Amino acid sequence: MNTRSPPVALRAEHVAALRHAAAMLRRAEAAASSAGPHRSMRRHARDRLGIGLALGTAVGLTLAVWAAEPWIAQVWQHVIAGWTSRLGIALSLVQDGSASHWLNAGGNDTLRPGRVAGVTAAALVIAGWGSTLWMPDRLTPLKYAIRVLCAVQASAIAWFALAPGSFPYTAGAHLGAMLASGYSLMLVIPSLLAFGYVLLDLPLHRRLLGPPGVLAFFLLEVPHKAVLHVWLVQQFSLLLMPVLYLFFGLLFDVMLFIALYSWMVSSARLRTAA
Repeated sequence: MNTRSPPVALRAEHVAALRHAAAMLRRAEAAASSAGPHRSMRRHARDRLGIGLALGTAVGLTLAVWAAEPWIAQVWQHVIAGWTSRLGIALSLVQDGSASHWLNAGGNDTLRPGRVAGVTAAALVIAGWGSTLWMPDRLTPLKYAIRVLCAVQASAIAWFALAPGSFPYTAGAHLGAMLASGYSLMLVIPSLLAFGYVLLDLPLHRRLLGPPGVLAFFLLEVPHKAVLHVWLVQQFSLLLMPVLYLFFGLLFDVMLFIALYSWMVSSARLRTAA
């Protein structure tokens, strides 16, 4: 007994479709073999220009930022002095030997929160925490971010309620800390971009202009952010300083750097692919 199935008879259109598919497969294989590896998989050892630019960016720009520290300090002092005079912020630059410090008039006495400020801040913390109880699961990251902010603000309220006269930081010291952390980030940025951006398969002008452009951005952003911090503290008391320092200080600058880097890389990739 013959158990084999009879051969399937293909129609002419089926045969034509199979031949067309086979031809497309052969063309795809030929294109893949001639295209070479994706640019993200290329060996950096072959890009001597990129390696030279990366090393030059890391060393050259880092040394430039380090050597320009006095000039950067003068630019920031000029920006801060201009805004403090326009906004009526009670800050003054005091020279202490070779170093200079920002001091707020009246010390912490004029910025210590009163009862109204404490009650208002507590109400906002309770409202903020309560709002997270009704947030859907898709907003879980935002929910926990708000809760962390509320926890830090609640600790500040408790501090001033228990020891109102022992807060160790002044508005001037806060401003100095913001400037110091911003300058430290500027020292690190050239090395981060040298090996995370300059080594990418990008046009030469992007490799040369990208890192200095990011440094120029933070040269302007750092003093303006510091002035905004001091203005908010003088408007709403020292209760805001812990939140501003932890979440809108160096952490905020790092997030800005990541956003700038992501935009630079994605923009360059899309235009290159086009």
